[in-house]
Amino acid sequence: MMYLSRILKINRFHLINKLLVIIITIVFTWTIFVTANPIKPQRLTERFYACDLNDINSWVDVIKKPFLISSTKSFNDEVESHIQFTYKDTTHFMIQCKKRIPKEILFRAKTINIKMEVNQPIKFDIGIHRVGQGPGWQPQDIGTDEINNIITLDWQIDSGQVEQEKRLNWLSGDYEAVSIGAKEFDENKDLIITIYSVFLD
Repeated sequence: MMYLSRILKINRFHLINKLLVIIITIVFTWTIFVTANPIKPQRLTERFYACDLNDINSWVDVIKKPFLISSTKSFNDEVESHIQFTYKDTTHFMIQCKKRIPKEILFRAKTINIKMEVNQPIKFDIGIHRVGQGPGWQPQDIGTDEINNIITLDWQIDSGQVEQEKRLNWLSGDYEAVSIGAKEFDENKDLIITIYSVFLD
């Protein structure tokens, strides 16, 4: 009877060891697989508009230069809703729109985009901010063949960032503003920028 009991204890011990080895092997394999193939978030099913074109008070001029601002809300298909900025005698354009951007939206978005029109060749950049800090992306050029036409600029959220940081490194909370900046334009000519939408897709 004691011999049988000892055999059962030994067999139970071996069974527990085998189970532990199997569990550890599965956990290790799963960890390696997830590291090599991270889970990709479900992309946005619809655009998230990051700026309010109809609320002029939500837009803030950063460079404190004299400018004109107007907003048009469209009720028909002929004229799109837009906000327009006109600057005179300036070398920089920097504006921010204030609106909460949830981190869940940023995590799922693929691009940040501006649908816009400008009256001269220029270089544009964009960034998002929380308490004055956040990632920015490399500037894009608008050439002479694109002026006075409605175009859409888009920046890949996971690439081309100035700081080369991955999204998970800066998604510690919701963001509160989008900044839009411009440079390398003719300062002797009025700068007119019309924005039709700023959105995450």
